[in-house]
Amino acid sequence: MKRMSAREASRGFSALIDEVYFNSEEVIIERDGHPVALVSPPPKKGNFEEFQRWLVARGPSSAAPEDDWQKEVDEVRALLTLPDHQW
Repeated sequence: MKRMSAREASRGFSALIDEVYFNSEEVIIERDGHPVALVSPPPKKGNFEEFQRWLVARGPSSAAPEDDWQKEVDEVRALLTLPDHQW
């Protein structure tokens, strides 16, 4: 996995984004030699759909049902849905 300083990432942000997107490569951003961020390509839509199915299949816990469970599932779905257009 590639690493770069925060300064390099800032100065070459457009190139960084292109590299991550077009090469599907993750890049660790470091400050003073310590990792502070990870830039990664967006997940494939199928991964979102698989996660959604898993989440819904789990259902609310029968041991401690929560009134807001379905609302929380809907909120997670909204966060995990990719737009129809490409980046």
